[in-house]
Amino acid sequence: MHPAVRAAIQRIIDEANQLVSRAEAIREFRIMGKDLTEADGYLTPSQKLKRAKILQDFSAYVDDIYSRVSESANNKLERLQSYAEQASDRLQEFKTEKTEKLHDLKVEATERLEEFKGQAAEKLSQHQPARATPSDKERTYPDGKEHVRGDSETTKKAPRISSEES
Repeated sequence: MHPAVRAAIQRIIDEANQLVSRAEAIREFRIMGKDLTEADGYLTPSQKLKRAKILQDFSAYVDDIYSRVSESANNKLERLQSYAEQASDRLQEFKTEKTEKLHDLKVEATERLEEFKGQAAEKLSQHQPARATPSDKERTYPDGKEHVRGDSETTKKAPRISSEES
């Protein structure tokens, strides 16, 4: 068959495929060197195909078409599996890299937080005068007197201020 004839038929098939879904599209075709006629037993009197007879006599064509489609599908599947493996490897590398980076950022943030705490404590100590803290035995109470534990006068209870007096 002349290549121009095959190319013309391919263009017609491509145009027809644009009108149907991918599932309905013609993916492979063969041009046979024989006409399918009613006299040869391939057509009914109403010109319908006798599929059983055609498949019986032209099974080599049909098997060739399906084996090519099957090989093509297997090749695509292998490429997809390879791509999935590569993507999985890249994802694992990405996760490892980001986990390490997150850990480094966490360590850095902890170090900076400790540094800021130290600076804040230093600034607070510079701005607040040192307060004298009374010993356990000496306390100043609301009456303004210093009381020492064990002193009989100071062991008396300090007067309470009620809310009515204030």
